[in-house]
Amino acid sequence: MTCQSALARRESRGSHYRSDYPDRDEAEWLCNILLRETPDGVPEIWNEMVEFSRLQPELS
Repeated sequence: MTCQSALARRESRGSHYRSDYPDRDEAEWLCNILLRETPDGVPEIWNEMVEFSRLQPELS
């Protein structure tokens, strides 16, 4: 599941560098990738945007 979430993120961020997506994309990928296994054993993957309650990130 860790590998699936890393492959779902189509950008480079932190220790997750991808040569096919070498740059960060704050507008699209400032989110958490969540996974769970369905009853039939298939992973379900979805994104939830990060909610900032105190500080706002500097988007470039």
